[in-house]
Amino acid sequence: VNGVLVSIFKVPAFVATLGVMYVARGVALLMTNGLTYNNLSGRAELGNTGFDWLGFNRIGGVPISVIVLAVLAILGGLMLSRSSFGRWLYASGGNERAAELSGVPTRLVKITVYTLSGMLSAIAGLVLASQLTSAGPTAGTTYELTAIAAVVIGGAALTGGRGTMRGTMLGAFVIGFLSDGLVIIGVSSYWQTVFTGAVIVLAVLMNSLQYGRGGRKG
Repeated sequence: VNGVLVSIFKVPAFVATLGVMYVARGVALLMTNGLTYNNLSGRAELGNTGFDWLGFNRIGGVPISVIVLAVLAILGGLMLSRSSFGRWLYASGGNERAAELSGVPTRLVKITVYTLSGMLSAIAGLVLASQLTSAGPTAGTTYELTAIAAVVIGGAALTGGRGTMRGTMLGAFVIGFLSDGLVIIGVSSYWQTVFTGAVIVLAVLMNSLQYGRGGRKG
């Protein structure tokens, strides 16, 4: 839906994604009446106790969720660096009009990217629900801010055309370590939200200064 809104109906990406996000959250609240579904670990007598495997089990001492992250990161990195679709993606983000004139199917690229984003979000939701053994309509609230912060800290340009999977992973680890550090030293969760917002603003500012300066030099 986001891909169609952005690529065909020319709705600004931020407006489309934000609006659809609120629609999805509203539908989730309506479907659950605002309640959380607990005990997703299942019952042994029914033979449906496998869901928590995703969030709690380990292979060779490594949590399944970490393995899922590593596999998806490697596949995403290969797609961006070694495939023609990756080159189309960078070209569409850097200069959509030039990419279109060069024969890049920019509409298809956008729709595909938004579809992949939705699929990856679904996987993240499954992992989170498995770790919590519950599904709540408000789970994941503010995660979009964390995702933006991680990507920008990792060096991606919000204007498009720049960014790597390696940088995004590094940004995610930085955000994770800093958040854990704030919890360890007893900082309030409210201040953690303030901190995340400040990091986003600072990262975007540095990002703009870096790429802006590079553009002027060119």
